[in-house]
Amino acid sequence: MKFLSLICACALFVTSATTAFAKDRSYKFTFNGHASEEIADMDDYAMMRAAEYALKKGYTHFVIENTRRYVKAARNGGGLGSRNSGKPKPRTELKIHVYDADPAIEGVYEAASTIQGLNTKYAE
Repeated sequence: MKFLSLICACALFVTSATTAFAKDRSYKFTFNGHASEEIADMDDYAMMRAAEYALKKGYTHFVIENTRRYVKAARNGGGLGSRNSGKPKPRTELKIHVYDADPAIEGVYEAASTIQGLNTKYAE
């Protein structure tokens, strides 16, 4: 009987532990540029975009798993009447893992405070 109660208690603990972080997910997204007029530092700009994306998707915390910066090759063209300027376009690709609560792991950022901190840093 004690063995059965121990199994039930363990099953209850495992079930509650797995549902605590049920709302977490990874996203990969791309945006134009490596920096902006307001935020010249590439890492700060990527952090700002990751925080904004996490909030947009309804999550409060995030971890940047991978950052890739590249230049998208220009297409041939740029002739008269063309909308394509023929200039290479810098792009940044981010892969982030988002959480709906603080998972208490190293390297996690709270999205709203990250945005607030970066806005304060670049307001000067």
